[in-house]
Amino acid sequence: MKTIFVLRHAKTEKLGFKNISNDFDRPLMPFGIDQCQKICDYLKKSTQKIDLVIASPALRTKQTAELSIAGLAHIPKIEFIPHLYNAKSDTILKTIEKLDDSISTIIVVGHNPGIHEFAIKISSAGESELIRNIVEDYSPGTMARVEFPDLLTWNKLKNTNGKLLDLLVTK
Repeated sequence: MKTIFVLRHAKTEKLGFKNISNDFDRPLMPFGIDQCQKICDYLKKSTQKIDLVIASPALRTKQTAELSIAGLAHIPKIEFIPHLYNAKSDTILKTIEKLDDSISTIIVVGHNPGIHEFAIKISSAGESELIRNIVEDYSPGTMARVEFPDLLTWNKLKNTNGKLLDLLVTK
């Protein structure tokens, strides 16, 4: 069985904040840091051990990834993957399909619209209210937990229906 936590980076400062002139270097705002604490608290209560975090190398996704796992008993490895910066859904899918099958549970941290599209794409099963909520809104700091009970190898992800078990909205 495989599980994916699909996390959109937390709330960020606007371009121009402290002379930040490019999107890649935008930091989290204080509210975004608080969102990461909520995500961490949620993950602490989860019975699942996170094996790996993959994220875009943009500052806001780095901060979201690091702060969201900082208080866990087992700190998973984080891989910052350049092609995940503003990646489309298919790029995220292809990246995960290449993971080692010894990895069971991951967090993928990314940007809209790709991370939202990816969350929808892999969440075809689950409670109808959760699915409706995931389609309607994927604001900064939102995380979906999607389980794949029959998935044994990551390379078969695109042909597998995931079950949306939970949706954490921290706004």
